[in-house]
Amino acid sequence: MTPTDRPRLAVRSPADLIAAVPYLLGFHPADSVVVVALRGRRVIFAARGDLPEAGADPRPPARHLAEVIVRQGTESATVIGYGPAPRVTGAVDAVGEALDAAGVIVLDALRVTDGRWWSYLCAEPDCCPPDGPRTTRRPARSAP
Repeated sequence: MTPTDRPRLAVRSPADLIAAVPYLLGFHPADSVVVVALRGRRVIFAARGDLPEAGADPRPPARHLAEVIVRQGTESATVIGYGPAPRVTGAVDAVGEALDAAGVIVLDALRVTDGRWWSYLCAEPDCCPPDGPRTTRRPARSAP
């Protein structure tokens, strides 16, 4: 790779995307909503916002985050909430609705907590088991 080459990362599953988020942001998010924005098949932008306080209306910060994402020329995005379900669900829903209203296709909406993840949009137990797959992958063991 030359100094002008862009690094490439193949993301084939929600677990791959969740693993890539700390590299896209430069830190591990917590108590956050993250939007990974795409144009075509390329990640063009990642943004993070704090989860709203309990009882606060999540729609105004969700609309602001969606406006930031739309200004990047985004075509589609995945919304990821980091934290417990009672705090994450409303925020992820509000961001997804704001993106949808702005014409951005929401590919998935995820929640990550305690080393596991769940999709709000996928109910297929083969890819999104109800107990939440682990966010980290264990290396494959080599044969003896």
